[in-house]
Amino acid sequence: MIMIKLVGGAKKSFSTDKLKIDKSDISIQELLDLLLKLKPADTPNLDVENILIAINGVDSSAIEGKMTKIKDDDVYAEFYKKLFEDSIKHVISVSAKDLFVCVENTDNFTPQYQKVLDKYLPSNKLFLTWDIRKNYSYATNALIKEQWEFVKNNRDYVKKIKMISYFQTNLKWIF
Repeated sequence: MIMIKLVGGAKKSFSTDKLKIDKSDISIQELLDLLLKLKPADTPNLDVENILIAINGVDSSAIEGKMTKIKDDDVYAEFYKKLFEDSIKHVISVSAKDLFVCVENTDNFTPQYQKVLDKYLPSNKLFLTWDIRKNYSYATNALIKEQWEFVKNNRDYVKKIKMISYFQTNLKWIF
């Protein structure tokens, strides 16, 4: 399920400020197409070409534009951020002195998760595994700049790099 908060013209088009959509893992484009179908006929037009869509407070154009996927956990971003932070704190508290605990970047490696890691990486009890492929969009093979910046800024904490069979793709490597 996706929760949508509507403001401005979009709010007028639906005569409400919230919508629940019983879908998951859909792109922004698919969501816009669905909203156009769901919009009541007797309300103002919904201008999907002049609309700002933010996912977890991040403008979708800064992620992957209309190809950005919306996932279930996007609805409960604060809940998952707190759960992630609590998990990190617990792992740090129980980790052995000579054990490297590494967190790997994932498909949903959002700026919120990165902020939590920024907070705990300096403890030197938490480190990173960098999966190079996951720094690139699956849809366009374009570099996800915010992930790349995070890795560059925290390269001293990278303990492991994954490059499994990625050499066969058309990635633009930046080194």
